[in-house]
Amino acid sequence: MSTPRGCLVWLMPLFCISWAFAPALASATQTAQGRNDLTSPETHFDAAQTYQIAGDFDRAASEYKRGISIALEQLGNLKVATGDSPGGLESLRKATQADPGNLDAQIDLGIAYFRAGDYDNAKACALRVLESDVGSFQAQNLLGKINFMQGNFESAAEELQAALAITPDFDVAYSLALTNLQLKKLPQATVLFDEMQASLADTPELQALIGQAYRQTGYLDQAVERFKNALKLDPAYPHAHAYLGMTYFTMGGKQNLDLAREQFRLELAKSPTDYSSLYYLGLIELDAGELQAAEASLQGAHRSTPEEPGPLLLLGRLYSQQEKWLAVISVLRQAISQPSMGIAPASQVALAHQMLSKAYSAVGQSADATQELALAKQSGEKESGGADHPSPEKGNHTPDAASPEFIDSQARLHAMLVEKEKKTEAPASSEAQYVHAVAKLLGNAYHNLGVMDARKGAYADASEEFKQAQRWDNSIPQLDRNSALAAFRAQLYSDAIGPLERLLQNSPKDQDLRQMLGLSYYMMNRFKDSAATFRPIVGSLPANPGLLLSAGIAFVKAGETSTAERLFSRAFESGDATPEVHLMLGQAYADQSDNPQALAEFKHALELNPRLPDAHYYWGMVLFKSGELDEAAKHFQSELDLNSKHPQSLYQLAYIRLQQHQPSEANRLLAEVIKQQPSNSDAHYQLGKALLEQGDVHGATRELETSIQLHPTDYAYFQLSNAYMRSGREEDAKHALETFEKLKPKNVAVP
Repeated sequence: MSTPRGCLVWLMPLFCISWAFAPALASATQTAQGRNDLTSPETHFDAAQTYQIAGDFDRAASEYKRGISIALEQLGNLKVATGDSPGGLESLRKATQADPGNLDAQIDLGIAYFRAGDYDNAKACALRVLESDVGSFQAQNLLGKINFMQGNFESAAEELQAALAITPDFDVAYSLALTNLQLKKLPQATVLFDEMQASLADTPELQALIGQAYRQTGYLDQAVERFKNALKLDPAYPHAHAYLGMTYFTMGGKQNLDLAREQFRLELAKSPTDYSSLYYLGLIELDAGELQAAEASLQGAHRSTPEEPGPLLLLGRLYSQQEKWLAVISVLRQAISQPSMGIAPASQVALAHQMLSKAYSAVGQSADATQELALAKQSGEKESGGADHPSPEKGNHTPDAASPEFIDSQARLHAMLVEKEKKTEAPASSEAQYVHAVAKLLGNAYHNLGVMDARKGAYADASEEFKQAQRWDNSIPQLDRNSALAAFRAQLYSDAIGPLERLLQNSPKDQDLRQMLGLSYYMMNRFKDSAATFRPIVGSLPANPGLLLSAGIAFVKAGETSTAERLFSRAFESGDATPEVHLMLGQAYADQSDNPQALAEFKHALELNPRLPDAHYYWGMVLFKSGELDEAAKHFQSELDLNSKHPQSLYQLAYIRLQQHQPSEANRLLAEVIKQQPSNSDAHYQLGKALLEQGDVHGATRELETSIQLHPTDYAYFQLSNAYMRSGREEDAKHALETFEKLKPKNVAVP
């Protein structure tokens, strides 16, 4: 039986509520960065306190929300800048939630999503900004880059052209040129690059950047020219020799490979640990049969960037040629364990498993060899087109998984677009210093917002705001009291318990606090704690039927029936004409298996109010547990006549209809339950079982699998094994039955 909840109808008037604002911070503008402008959170906090003192609470709330939004926006940008992408995204999301009108926060959130590769959410942010500001340069720019990364180059060009029309900008012009190259519009891109070069100083950085754009999009001759220009301007320009070498390598042919080798050596002469140069030089040496030199280069690349699997994969190929099988196993196992293998082409993953299989077979580990061969086949099947895997024995200039070229083609375009992206100004101090500076401001702002919402009766919003205030500054006077009252009023009893416990510890004689804490424990089914809290005041509880019934049920659950009976008697005397009292008494009797008395109370409750919610349902449950299914069904139907979407009655009636061999009606009822409660695993199970009995094996499998995903049970696995068997999935049926055997209680017969 579920715990009676109807008592709350009478509880709210018990407690006199008054709400206290947090004191104003006189030094607020000096506490944080002290900037007296509209981009400073302190400016908005000061304005909010001024409106609050004047009694203009709507404008005060608006200013508090804008100040909170700006503070969280700055904190989020600081987190992103220091590498904490998840923390930055969380702060920026809260910033936009605090004030959806803060378009800068929306843009910064979109940029953070873009940097994290979450293009769908980034696009949603940009579109929200454009709904409010059609001419937003930043939103158009971001949307263009998102479309570029999603391969929508025509749309990207349109958005970037629109952004460039709003504000001439190097970053946008470069992105548009890159897009034109992807669209094979070389003349348009060349014009943009020439304009950029004409308007800026001709620097090696600009030449290398243009060269990268050409190289990434396959215009290799143009890329060579630009990288050579960069080296003419500065022979020591970082990575220019490596970029030029990679371009020659991509062009292929012995002459170009010799030129590439020369460029990589020039890069290594000034930067001995350059990963790209070491990697490609090792690959060239490996293909040329210079195994000792290749091993040294590839080991150097691995030491330079140990998290990349590319050098390890090539070392696996090298050691395979030398038949050093244990070394093959060692380096390939390391390679496969690297996280970046997750983005590698399936053919490259298959190749690694294929080489491992050969190595295991060579050392006599046939079981491991078979397993690796199966993994190779599984990875190969994921590769679209079914192309054959390149042999590990032959030279192959196609970049392999996690090689610098693969990284470039998958991530460098993103990096190039992000590199010059707008970065919102963040405080120069560290994150910890910034948090220390704004914590009290945020705590007071959230607290005072909570007070305003509580005064309006928006207790759930107030409760959440008090929780945020607690997070930022738990020293605010009256915070525990306000938080407890708001959570209790919002029926968020788990949130009310903590502050109520602290308050009662400091004021053990406060009866209101004790009653609220006792009720909160009761509503969370912590009956022993509830009874212990009520015990000191059990003789002086007010004549409130809901309160008395709740306390009585708590004492019943705690095993103190004599105390419970006295409380029930008082509740009955004080609320004899109240149908809810009889409903709760009926529930209490049903919980003690006193079915005749329970039914009498339900009957009395319905006589007083024939439309009393839940009364027919609980009456039906007593009959259902007694095996009187036909009579129980009548009461569940009566409950549904009052509320056609009552999920418990729908489910119980569906169960009875299944027992009565009325599958179509049962299916309809269960479908309605699932529509209301998609995570109801029992409803999915019953529907799956019913569909299986009706011969709908596909539908049954779907519902049973969903039930198991939500809540794995032995009986669901048993039915699923039947469904699999009937659809010819013998192996799946076997596994499901094995799981059933593991989960089912011992010494229980198969259903």
